[in-house]
Amino acid sequence: NYLKLECTTNSSKATIGQVKNMGVTEIRLYSPSVNKWGGQQADAELIIRHNGDGKSVYVCIPITKVAASSAGNGVDFFWDVR
Repeated sequence: NYLKLECTTNSSKATIGQVKNMGVTEIRLYSPSVNKWGGQQADAELIIRHNGDGKSVYVCIPITKVAASSAGNGVDFFWDVR
């Protein structure tokens, strides 16, 4: 299961390795995670796809649910990612 987040701007570009002007083309939030870290699936995973110069790069960020987290911490997480 995943939530697809639409990209609303093409103004943000990144340089990844030798490839410049990589733009975000898709963002998905999966629950549970697609990948494993330390042999374990995370509670969720944010996957950001960048394209540019005929190449694709996927940035995968594991997300762990914390029982003691207070309301609003999810917003702080996304501010830290940008």
